[in-house]
Amino acid sequence: EDLLARIATYKIHTWLTQSSRISPVRCARNGWINIDCSTLKCPMCSAMLLAQIPDDLNDEEEVRWIGRLAQQLQSAHNTGCPWKGHACTSNVYSVPLATSRETVDEICQYTADLLKYCGQLPATDQPLSAFERGLLRNLQLKVFDVYKSTNEEPLTAEDSDVNSALLLALFGWRIDKEKSQPAVKCELCFRSAGLWLFQSTDDSNPARNVSANESSCTKRRFNVVEEHRAFCYW
Repeated sequence: EDLLARIATYKIHTWLTQSSRISPVRCARNGWINIDCSTLKCPMCSAMLLAQIPDDLNDEEEVRWIGRLAQQLQSAHNTGCPWKGHACTSNVYSVPLATSRETVDEICQYTADLLKYCGQLPATDQPLSAFERGLLRNLQLKVFDVYKSTNEEPLTAEDSDVNSALLLALFGWRIDKEKSQPAVKCELCFRSAGLWLFQSTDDSNPARNVSANESSCTKRRFNVVEEHRAFCYW
């Protein structure tokens, strides 16, 4: 939980570095939080580290610069800090362990939660094979049961909505309860995405009129993998 709390401080607009050697996960594993644009701070010893990469470096210079920053993630802590020379092991950042039954139950519950956005769920791109998508259809009845157990109103979702909600839940997307508008969020990389920015399942329905399809053509489909931040476990 402490690690995730530190990772949550790395916002898209304050952490612009894309290198895996100084990714938000790597920095957080070394005890750092992101307090300003490319600026790190250790909450334990109050050490500060500027992790900005100059724009005028060539490729070789940039590699060396990032290498020095990666070393400073441990060395820049103040003397006596428990993080100096130490880091969390890499396996602490992963999907929590669960039994297969617990995993299925969680996915169905998250899917049922997402179905509150029926008609606003995004058309999705995903890496599953036809066989794997077929297996997901077996979960639909369980999703309906879970939905009925927690909602008084009957579920009137289209198959496309149920499939979208299932895929979102399967790849780590949950309702972003902090947003006033429909949005989903990953609890591992803290990427939040407003659903209004994406083509909806209704928009992708060829039965809709042409003008509606034309108005949605500027919106992209929601890629359940690529919408996660680059360092994300998903």
